[in-house]
Amino acid sequence: MFNNNRHFNIFEHYSQANALPIENNVSRGLAIVMSENPLLLDRFIDYINANCSIGTEVQKHSKAEDIDIGIQQSVTKIVDAYPSPKLIVGVTLTTEKHVEWSEDITKPGETLITDIVIQCKDTLIVIEVKRNATDARTQVQAQVESLIHEIEKRNEIAPAVEYVNGNWEDVIELLQQVHSITGKNENSVLGHYLKHLEHRYGQWFPVALLSDLNISQDNQILIEKRLL
Repeated sequence: MFNNNRHFNIFEHYSQANALPIENNVSRGLAIVMSENPLLLDRFIDYINANCSIGTEVQKHSKAEDIDIGIQQSVTKIVDAYPSPKLIVGVTLTTEKHVEWSEDITKPGETLITDIVIQCKDTLIVIEVKRNATDARTQVQAQVESLIHEIEKRNEIAPAVEYVNGNWEDVIELLQQVHSITGKNENSVLGHYLKHLEHRYGQWFPVALLSDLNISQDNQILIEKRLL
């Protein structure tokens, strides 16, 4: 059998010149799989709601027009498209599990770009993605405050605000659960994304049984993690 599976992966760059695993590629991939897989999006919203304050909840969508996912969107373009949300949820997605949110909010900016934004009915979910434990709170707070500033500037009512700390281990578990439920198709978009993350960020994954791992170069990180 040809050992070229990584070359077929839709999330891997064939050209080495473009192979740097930057945040934009990771967030783009996550946005793609959520756009393509309704169950994953539904479970991700459940994950957000489970970490929101009591009484705060992202309402689930029932129609296709009630949901929209964007990547690398400016604050002004977001408000152009959705000028009057009732709730904005700012989410950090890093490798850090325990984050305490402070009251120190950065002053609103005008050229801020969001990694991922999800519009779900009357809610905007703004996600700042990091590949490590870098503190993303300042960035996501600045994006949320800038959204509110832009909304108020257009004489709309300021929405409620909620902040959530997400971490990659939880998201990986979510991806794996949905992948298992939907048949573990390795050639699905979700299957490709999981393989991409395993290759680039094997440390995010739970320790696997050696019997569950194929002994190959593609699984080197997972094998080393299991042996440590």
